[in-house]
Amino acid sequence: MDKKDKALARPSPIEAGQFRLTGYGHRIIRVEKKGKNGYCDLPTFLCPNRVDLEPTPLEVIDSPNGIIVKNVEFSLCLTPNLIGSTVYKGEGLIHTIELSDLSHTGELPDPEATPKAYCLSDSPRLCLSKQGYWPSEEKDSGFVYEEDAVDLYILLPDGDPFLLRKMLLSLTGRTPIPPLSAFGSWDSRYFEYDDKTVDEEIANYKKHGLPLDNFVIDTDWRAAGATFGAGYTINTKDFPDLKVTFKRLHDQNLNVMFNDHPEPVEGANNLFDPKEVAYRVKNLTHLLELGLDYWWYDRNWITRLKTIDSSAHPVYTPETLGMYLYDDVTRRYLKKVQKGPYPKRALVMANVDEISNGIYKSITNIASHRYGIQWTGDTLMRDDYIGYETVNLIKGGVSLLPYVHGDITGHVNDGPDELYIRYMQLGIFSPIYRLHSTHDVKKFRQPWLWGETVLSISREYDLLRYRMLPYWYSLARVNYETGIPLCRSLGFDLSDKTRLDEYKIGDGLLFSPIYSPLNAEKAPLESYLTPIKAEYFNNEELKGKPVYADEKETLNFDWAEHSPKDGVVEREHFSARFEFDFQNPYDEPITVYFGSDDGVRVYLDGKKLYEYWSCHGYSIEEAFRMAPHQKGHLLVEYFQGVMGAALNLLCLPDSRLPKKDKEVYIPLDGDYVDLFSGDHGSSGGKLTRVYGLRECALFAKMGSIVPLAPDCLNTHDSDWSKLTLACFLSKESSANFTLYEDDRETEAYQDGQYAKTRFSANYVPSNKSFELVIDPLIGEYPGLLEKREYTFDFYRLGKSGVKAIRVDGVLTDFEEVKKDPKGFALPVGGPSCAFDIYRCKATLDTAYAHLVEVFLG
Repeated sequence: MDKKDKALARPSPIEAGQFRLTGYGHRIIRVEKKGKNGYCDLPTFLCPNRVDLEPTPLEVIDSPNGIIVKNVEFSLCLTPNLIGSTVYKGEGLIHTIELSDLSHTGELPDPEATPKAYCLSDSPRLCLSKQGYWPSEEKDSGFVYEEDAVDLYILLPDGDPFLLRKMLLSLTGRTPIPPLSAFGSWDSRYFEYDDKTVDEEIANYKKHGLPLDNFVIDTDWRAAGATFGAGYTINTKDFPDLKVTFKRLHDQNLNVMFNDHPEPVEGANNLFDPKEVAYRVKNLTHLLELGLDYWWYDRNWITRLKTIDSSAHPVYTPETLGMYLYDDVTRRYLKKVQKGPYPKRALVMANVDEISNGIYKSITNIASHRYGIQWTGDTLMRDDYIGYETVNLIKGGVSLLPYVHGDITGHVNDGPDELYIRYMQLGIFSPIYRLHSTHDVKKFRQPWLWGETVLSISREYDLLRYRMLPYWYSLARVNYETGIPLCRSLGFDLSDKTRLDEYKIGDGLLFSPIYSPLNAEKAPLESYLTPIKAEYFNNEELKGKPVYADEKETLNFDWAEHSPKDGVVEREHFSARFEFDFQNPYDEPITVYFGSDDGVRVYLDGKKLYEYWSCHGYSIEEAFRMAPHQKGHLLVEYFQGVMGAALNLLCLPDSRLPKKDKEVYIPLDGDYVDLFSGDHGSSGGKLTRVYGLRECALFAKMGSIVPLAPDCLNTHDSDWSKLTLACFLSKESSANFTLYEDDRETEAYQDGQYAKTRFSANYVPSNKSFELVIDPLIGEYPGLLEKREYTFDFYRLGKSGVKAIRVDGVLTDFEEVKKDPKGFALPVGGPSCAFDIYRCKATLDTAYAHLVEVFLG
């Protein structure tokens, strides 16, 4: 032990004045102020894993300026209320604690902006019950909420985003790896199914050659009349025997998810109230006992759970506490019924904190990453929502939420084929791929309902999704170990900066969603040539005499929680008629749009040009075109059903129509190639082109390896004994990838039951060859492969062709597969649409290392 170590010989925790100080390694110090219940040694909701960490020595010195705390790496000078406390590394000041540091947030800085010191506040503090979420007669079922707790962890990442996440996971817990099936396709819509329509829906997937793993039944699994769409009484009209329904789907290797809008138990103070806990555990468990696989906890409803946090801006929101509730109930049930040494993995879906119907605000707390997959609320089928969901995916991943995803193709609204395809492409290259819509759209989102072109393109992308399963699943393991998201900000490459319009998928792929946000704006005032005469009716059919009339200046209304005339016009189930003269004030043509929630009909000079006469969420749709300075008389009819109520007249001059070409920034970590055109993009540069309907902006880094499985229609049939390694090799950079495998569905991986195989490749100038090394498989789990049949696809990225390939020193036959426009990106067995491929095969023993040499001509 050197002199520095001897100076730190005093073990922690150490009480000093009003504080207790604990070191965890050389980079974490906990500063806890003594509260009315003393100090806290229990696991807390935000930092449950702290109890598993081994305290390490600290040096504590009382000085006239406050308490000084030191360890090997850094030192603190603490003030009595902590505000103004300073953090030093060596002699250098690296952080001064501010008031905001004492309040909890789950929002992490962009990777490139990682600070030298970071404060994690466990305040307010929620101590976990020893029995978990389980009925108890204790107050709040044994959970203890401490609003005034002062409990601060000072972390020293020293600007390293990877180290920051490693430390945060050590305190807050890891994100579990979902079962492999969660990375497959999800069928989801707000629709009243019955046994017959469930079977028809599944049959359509098989008929059209589309893969499927997960089947969602929204809220109508309940009996009609359930309060607010809540309760647990089963809809026996549609599902006479749910056990039989579940078994029929399980026999087809499908998981079933039910949506739940939990209405609080009457008289319960919060979701930890013993009455609430007993009711929720009983009913959630009952459905699991019948055969339900997953719960979708949906707070996007009239009712929601009650939080224990009464503050104006609660840290413990109904979203995150609800995730904990559903996860804990599911996990307890799965342990009770486990058939082998390990239970199946629990999975829940729930709303992301503070992403409101697709619009990102912030991440409220740092605990929610422990609980399943998270969804962004009720979104719109609109170009700009592709952009919003891209932001959500990137920013969520930065803040430890790797499985953030949206309602792919939008919960409400309708759109053209291209919008459907671009939205679908975003889903394919997101961690979770779940098409979804509400019940009153013109077309549900199942691909076969959109015609042969959309169906054919969707099928190609769906199959690509399933070919990429080994890649996605390996990235899930990386996230479990490190907190680095599957879809990651460019800022994780350290030399680059976060962008919110494109992201890396792992280290080897780059994806930039294609979208053109609608730039339509409210029609300018000069468009309105006369005041708007408005009449309102207390029915949805404009029948009888109006109950109210007035004049308006523009047609832009959002009645929200009010009516057009409170106390006269009903809040719901009313209709209105608006008449006025209107003109195009521009020297160019315009497109006129109407945004509405709910129904609208539009007449120009007596001719009906647009109608969307149904209950639906807010939707913006094209109505008609107008020539420069064209004038006309507009009659607009509107009805409001329930909930939201809005009506807007928008216009878009032709000069502001979105451009068709797409610009993609190439990250600084290397050169990239476009997998649909073959175009080469240089590091730090940009590529711009128009993408065809079948194409997307998907790029591979030169110096990357992507493992691919054969095509399949269900993850149970994804055969990893036969893998294709798509090798994009570069003379300038090395390539590597680590394949991860386990039993795909139980918690055995948390007990070391898994295996990894590392692939690496380099260019050897002296031999004019690439060397691909396959390391011996490390690890074990039941079902471990002893041999694997490899197909090596070496993509031709330059002028040099391949003249010979050796596997473990033996010359091996290979073929040159020419690119074919009928091919697709990342094929298995077939041609690429953009590259010639040199392809060879070999069956290899997984227990030994292997060398593949590719000699260039």
